[in-house]
Amino acid sequence: MSKTKIIERVKEHYGSSVIDSHDFRGDQTVTMKKNCTIDFFKFLRDDSELAFNFLMDITAVDYFSKKEERFEVVYHFYSLTHNHRLRVKIPVSIDDCIADSITPLWKTANWYEREIWDMYGIKFRGHP
Repeated sequence: MSKTKIIERVKEHYGSSVIDSHDFRGDQTVTMKKNCTIDFFKFLRDDSELAFNFLMDITAVDYFSKKEERFEVVYHFYSLTHNHRLRVKIPVSIDDCIADSITPLWKTANWYEREIWDMYGIKFRGHP
């Protein structure tokens, strides 16, 4: 799969949840609506054309109210199978400061989600 088709594949299956996307110098990024659930992340991992089987990092950004949603949770995925990467951003408001945990899919998410809770106060629904 060519790298430009990663975003197309995501839009094909979850287009109504895509807020924004870009491909800059091979850097694939999709910004998803917060209602995007663990099913979306399972799709990224299990779809044979994507196969994002390695969670590289989860972090958060605090825009200090310079954007409509104060925070963004940012996920970095890598496919060992296809040697491609994807960044997923999910806006999170200060009023509803919660996102879904992806720990059931990638055990390493446990540490990252705890770190984000400690640093930003963002909770993860379903976090162990």
